[in-house]
Amino acid sequence: MSRWMKPATVLAGYTLALLVSLVAVAIYDRHFTPEDNQAMGGMIAGGELIYGVALFLVLALAPTGLAFYFMRRHRSSWSAFAMACLAYAVGGVLAVVVHFLTPPLRI
Repeated sequence: MSRWMKPATVLAGYTLALLVSLVAVAIYDRHFTPEDNQAMGGMIAGGELIYGVALFLVLALAPTGLAFYFMRRHRSSWSAFAMACLAYAVGGVLAVVVHFLTPPLRI
């Protein structure tokens, strides 16, 4: 597989996951009547949002795994990924420390 075909395949997988989740949410939305939408529109919208995001995340596992498979021999990519994860973890620890060391705001 060529150098440019690998990222194109991964992006196509994410696009397909997005389209499938959008279609599934649209099909789910057709089950509700206009009266249902009037009575509980916010609850329906919230449920559709959770359903759509969950479905996209499950379907996006395949292109993510494919991207990791394509990157398996690129040591510099894994080093950059590890450094980004370390920076994220340090940021989380700093946020907790700052939260507990600063006094609460008095408004």
